[in-house]
Amino acid sequence: MNAFFFAASVLYEGFRLIEKMRRCFKDTGAFQSNFTPLLRDQKVKKLWGKVLNRVRNKVVFHFDVGAVRESLSQFELPEYIFATGVGEASGEMVFQLSEEVVINYLLQPGPTDNDHTLKQRYGEIIDQTLEITGRFIEAFERLMGDALRDMGFKTKQMPFTEANEGSEGTEVRCLRSDV
Repeated sequence: MNAFFFAASVLYEGFRLIEKMRRCFKDTGAFQSNFTPLLRDQKVKKLWGKVLNRVRNKVVFHFDVGAVRESLSQFELPEYIFATGVGEASGEMVFQLSEEVVINYLLQPGPTDNDHTLKQRYGEIIDQTLEITGRFIEAFERLMGDALRDMGFKTKQMPFTEANEGSEGTEVRCLRSDV
């Protein structure tokens, strides 16, 4: 789960970057056809304000004691397990309590919520975040492709390098010969 929370926070940063880049690229076809609809999408705006902002600014990239207290005050566990693991090596531990705190802070359960509704809402957040991340990446790649062409770069089909041996197809490189 920590990887998901980190990725959601990076997506938040990506949208902040695009807001700043808008000045330079707002008139390009790639921005207008990919980012403008993405930035106007109500689902994106809701995810940005209610999920990505909260997660990034309160419990992932920044530690807000008040947010942690709020989260802990809203749930009770039979026992509070800080971490579990199968060994001492990297990647063999899960920090359960921190994940519970982040999930609870994100979901803000109400008195009528039950495990089923919370799991459903959490699943929807994950699905929306993944879907919007995919749209963001595609829009960004299209925008950068157009920007590189506008700056005089040319695309050239090249055979895969040895590092990709065994793969079929070609790789595309953007080259600029006057630099």
